[in-house]
Amino acid sequence: MLSLSMLFLMGCQPTANSVADAALGNLRQEIARKNDSLVLLTSQLAQAQALTPTTTSVVAAAAVPVTAVADDQPTPQLYRQPVITPLSTELAEVLSLIDSTTTFAADNYSIRASRACNGPSDQELDYCNCSNFIYLSLDTYNMPYEYKAYRIGPFYEAEFKGWKGTKARADLQISHNVKGQKRVNTFRISWAGVQQL
Repeated sequence: MLSLSMLFLMGCQPTANSVADAALGNLRQEIARKNDSLVLLTSQLAQAQALTPTTTSVVAAAAVPVTAVADDQPTPQLYRQPVITPLSTELAEVLSLIDSTTTFAADNYSIRASRACNGPSDQELDYCNCSNFIYLSLDTYNMPYEYKAYRIGPFYEAEFKGWKGTKARADLQISHNVKGQKRVNTFRISWAGVQQL
């Protein structure tokens, strides 16, 4: 009687071959899924390359990070002759007009806010009446680096009042003059975009 129940139990136990067959089947399914992913990624890469323009416009050249090189420029290498690349005049104007900057370190990216004077709004007035745009640049910490840029304004007599918020959503406070009255506006900045609170 005991040997009969033992035989019954042993018959219900999986054999080494059935365990190996199941593991082999699971591996084949995983390989097929990964192969499908590779085919999909290769197709998306080919589509992206087909959509990439062959010439770089002046505006697009301004958005090229300093670590990248335009298609028509030779690749810079260390200890070789420097490459001179012309950028847009708007970028040159902004860089020359920046007079103050503040930064914020978020979880996965950093934010730099720069104030640039647009020149006097009324040249007949004897006192400084500079209007300002605030330029925001966001960049990731890890490779491949990603960049985003925004412009807020114009403001009259703009000043940075500080940062609030969290590492996920930074709030930049900007003080400015509206018809002789000081006003403070708060802008929420995240990787998804900028909104006025």
